[in-house]
Amino acid sequence: MISYAEELIEKGNYVLLTTHSPEVMAWGEEREEVFNYGMGWDPETFTPTYTGRKGVIGISASFPLAERLEFPLTVIEKAKKRAGKSVELQLLYEKLERKLDEVEKLKFSLLEREKEVERKEQEIERKIEIELKKIRARIKEEARRTKEILRNILETAKKETSVEKIKTFIQKVEKISEEYEERYPPLPGPPSKGDVVYIPFLKKKGVVVDYNEKKEIAELDIEGKKIFVPFSLLTNKIEG
Repeated sequence: MISYAEELIEKGNYVLLTTHSPEVMAWGEEREEVFNYGMGWDPETFTPTYTGRKGVIGISASFPLAERLEFPLTVIEKAKKRAGKSVELQLLYEKLERKLDEVEKLKFSLLEREKEVERKEQEIERKIEIELKKIRARIKEEARRTKEILRNILETAKKETSVEKIKTFIQKVEKISEEYEERYPPLPGPPSKGDVVYIPFLKKKGVVVDYNEKKEIAELDIEGKKIFVPFSLLTNKIEG
């Protein structure tokens, strides 16, 4: 088979060989213009995986399969002796196949972890957006109510002539302003790199990696994950 294939290749032909012979597979590894394409085989279930790997020598699993089918052991041993070196090669190929399967499983596992990290990042981003909407709505409603209260106080104060009552109105206005500023203080200044901050809606601590003062957004490291959080959602106080 090998000699015939070499003859065809030397004449410029494309050649496709299917084989279970380790010698032919080894020849494919030695020739620069030839490559192997190993078909996937599950050594545990002895079934094809219907996948292939370019540049990889496949396995036939003929002897394990024969044992699984309960061929007489004497027949299998005689076949192994006749096969000679090819058995050793086949065992090496089987070992290589198992290692490649392990690599594939590891690769799949890493891809799944990467997808999980992406899902968590998207979840955090959604939480941030939801919290920002809640804060904007709450502040907007509080501002509307506060303005309405102040307007009513001022309208009433304009009708008063008593100095004492006017002073009382002024005190009410000052108290309302103080309460509003206490509930909604001005946005904090930019944190410093390395600061440990607390994100209430995530109930987690994070370390400031970087920040954008113009956009008022901090880049945080939270348990090894990088996320961006507005200054307004950060605090130094850890809630009990």
